[in-house]
Amino acid sequence: MAYLPQNNVISNVNSTTANLAGAALFTGTSEDVKDFASITISVFSDQASGTDGLSIQQSSNGTNWDITDTYTIAASTGKTFSVQPAARFFRIVYTNGATPQGSFRMQTVYHPIVTKSSS
Repeated sequence: MAYLPQNNVISNVNSTTANLAGAALFTGTSEDVKDFASITISVFSDQASGTDGLSIQQSSNGTNWDITDTYTIAASTGKTFSVQPAARFFRIVYTNGATPQGSFRMQTVYHPIVTKSSS
């Protein structure tokens, strides 16, 4: 029997509050999202990301990340992105800019129903 989620699920492996050093990388873990209708990523950092530093990645096999959306995140500006699963597996990769972070919050939430569009 397939698991059908009834509530939103916060990802523990594609969310973080650990500050990153200059030019450091956070690489989330591949998660199976086939039972979810939408994914919301919220991010805040007191320092700008690298160019295209937020990478929302999807894969049919959890190894080859063929579907990628990238965004540059401005310093001290919270952003939210909502995507629909386009493949079975999902992860986040975040590259910090040159300045070490003093504050970083990134959270990924999986939803059983479609949510509002990105900000």
